[in-house]
Amino acid sequence: RTSTTTSSAQGDDSAMPKDAAEKVERAQDPDWDCKHEGTAKYYRKEPDGSWKGLAKGVLRLEQHKTDKTNCRMVIRDFAGKVQLNLKIAQNMPLEQNSHTQKGHTKTYISFMAVQNAEKGAEHFMLQVKPQNLEATMSVLKSLTKSTNLKTSK
Repeated sequence: RTSTTTSSAQGDDSAMPKDAAEKVERAQDPDWDCKHEGTAKYYRKEPDGSWKGLAKGVLRLEQHKTDKTNCRMVIRDFAGKVQLNLKIAQNMPLEQNSHTQKGHTKTYISFMAVQNAEKGAEHFMLQVKPQNLEATMSVLKSLTKSTNLKTSK
């Protein structure tokens, strides 16, 4: 004999209040300090000059706890899978852009970085929410300067 029960995991949302929904915990890397977090979409410039949208998710700008010159940007999709992992280089040139279309403003930060050593430096762009542009840009600028620090031992 087989019995069937319906639960929220099987699609019956009435069994569990919406505020009681289970949240996925974010993994914390104990060696890195998160300096900024927000949502972003990243693009890479293709050889033909067009921009290819690659992934969107949670952007984290991080600095290593013991080696302050080691900084990175990581984008994970909403399931937690790493979509982008780039070193923030010393004096990385950063440029912010925006354009308005049909009353909606989109804001971007563009930069050069190495994702694949065989390809060398490539042009990337982060699309961030307009209200987060200044904070994201400020932290990125400070981290490009952090990579200039010399650690004394």
